[in-house]
Amino acid sequence: MEQRQHAHLLWMVKRREHAGWFVDELCQLLFLSAQRAGQISFDLTIAITGEYSQSATAPKDAPCSGKDVVADKHAAVERRLVHGRPDMSRYFRAIDERYSKLDAAVSVCGPRVLIWSVRLAVAKWSGRNVLFDVEEEAFEF
Repeated sequence: MEQRQHAHLLWMVKRREHAGWFVDELCQLLFLSAQRAGQISFDLTIAITGEYSQSATAPKDAPCSGKDVVADKHAAVERRLVHGRPDMSRYFRAIDERYSKLDAAVSVCGPRVLIWSVRLAVAKWSGRNVLFDVEEEAFEF
């Protein structure tokens, strides 16, 4: 029996229109994962960090604060649009709580403060149900 695979993409952009930079590629990923329903799940979260608006209906224990959730009818595809900076500890805790016995590759690219927050969250949640392995690339000007 083939093991089910999971892909989670958390992408942070400053403005909503920046999410359109790779819209064709993101739509293709969503389409491919829907075609392989039952074999692969794809969770796409786009965090808009520069246009903050707090949603009054956001669950307090959600992986990201202030969220507008857009759910796909396919069980294999989840999409979220969130406002504000995501809480990395909550994000990785949610993955840890969702799966059991999972090895997960984490690729983070961004400023050192982002890499540091991801590494702290991964260190906190790795080893319970999920073993997170981090690859990083820093960019600063």
